[in-house]
Amino acid sequence: MSSEINMIIDNLCQKLGTSATFLIPELAKKAIAENIVSIIITVLIGRCMIEIIARITKWAKEEDDCDLCVFIIFPGVALVIDFLVLAFSVVDLAGWIASPTAMAIEQIASMIK
Repeated sequence: MSSEINMIIDNLCQKLGTSATFLIPELAKKAIAENIVSIIITVLIGRCMIEIIARITKWAKEEDDCDLCVFIIFPGVALVIDFLVLAFSVVDLAGWIASPTAMAIEQIASMIK
């Protein structure tokens, strides 16, 4: 398996016109940037979902109509999904910051499967 990984790394380096010593830092920069953008987007989406839930709740209380609470289901589910994406992005970002070499090897190894 390690020979396959070396072959993939060499192939990537050849196509990109770089060496393996520069490939891993470039992969790390790319992954870190993607995770930061993902975190920012999920925080913004989460903020919007919380605002929507708050407005619907306020509206339902003013109208004394519990049937309006059904409209909280979609933003609530979206908020849960958003939180999961945020959690995975933060964990992935931590991995790339802590050990870019290990994360790059994992990413390249997943390309083999």
